[in-house]
Amino acid sequence: MMKKYLVLSGGLGASVYLYKQLVKKYASTEISVVMSEEPILAEVKGLVIDRKQRLHTGAAALISRLYEHQIPH
Repeated sequence: MMKKYLVLSGGLGASVYLYKQLVKKYASTEISVVMSEEPILAEVKGLVIDRKQRLHTGAAALISRLYEHQIPH
């Protein structure tokens, strides 16, 4: 079975409170919650990497920016 991760990034991804709540919520599941090392910069760095690759190769580094699953309320 493939391990599943919920990676927190961006401004809200820097919230320790949110991280702790999600860890509690998914503790009994196969989903591991991880916080990006630089949550605020993670999105920007990803977009820069994607743009550089598109300019040099014509191919995108990011296949999709749409999420397959959303966190239920």
